[in-house]
Amino acid sequence: MRISRRGSKLRGQDFSVSKLNEDRKSNAGKKGGVNFVDPNKLFVGNLAFSVTEDQLLSWFESKGYGTHVSSCKIIRDWRTGNSKGYAFASFTDPIFATSAMASLRNHELDGRIVRLSQGQRKKTEAEVAFVTEDRRGVSDLTEEVRLAFSLLLLLLRLMYVPNAI
Repeated sequence: MRISRRGSKLRGQDFSVSKLNEDRKSNAGKKGGVNFVDPNKLFVGNLAFSVTEDQLLSWFESKGYGTHVSSCKIIRDWRTGNSKGYAFASFTDPIFATSAMASLRNHELDGRIVRLSQGQRKKTEAEVAFVTEDRRGVSDLTEEVRLAFSLLLLLLRLMYVPNAI
């Protein structure tokens, strides 16, 4: 199967990494608006409480995203300073965030399976009061799409030449 950024066929349907990435970016809302969610930022959940920012960054580096992750921020309890078990990772471009979200599914860090998803804007108290169900649903990405993203990542790694001018 051949995958290109412009598009290809996957099980008879058009598949385009760029389209999936554009969909993710368009769902982020307009910058400065109340619904804006940074498309470069991913939520990193189910972390061991002992994981540090440096360990998380090293984990991304070991998976091939070292040059594409600009920062990692572990969220901590403001009183105790202890990790809450989740973080946010900022990527240099939304395509790398989308690729990481798909290709690093079910990968472990410090004995726990890391959960990556698009960051969400913080809910107001009024919005939180009316949420009646758990919204941590399963990803809509099928196994074929995850495989396609993994192959795209491999192609991007092969095409990347550092300091080439």
